[in-house]
Amino acid sequence: PSHIRSCRSSQQRYMKDLVDKLEEEMKANNGVVRPLHLFKIMSINFMVALCFGPDFHDKNFVNKLEELIAEDI
Repeated sequence: PSHIRSCRSSQQRYMKDLVDKLEEEMKANNGVVRPLHLFKIMSINFMVALCFGPDFHDKNFVNKLEELIAEDI
C-alpha cells in the first residue's frame, strides 16, 4: 500500500507530461493530435513506476516494453 501511495506523484507527473506532449503536438500540427501513441507511452511509464518504483527511469527498458506490446496488439 505504501508503495502504491508513493506512485501518486509519478502518476501526476506522467499526466502533466502527457498534457505537455499533447500541447506540443497540437502546436506542431495545426491543432491535430494523434494521442494513442502518447497514451500508450505514458501508460507504460506509469506501470513501470508501479512495478519498479517511481525513481526507475530506463528508456531502453520502456522502449523494449513498447515493442513487445506492439507485437501483441
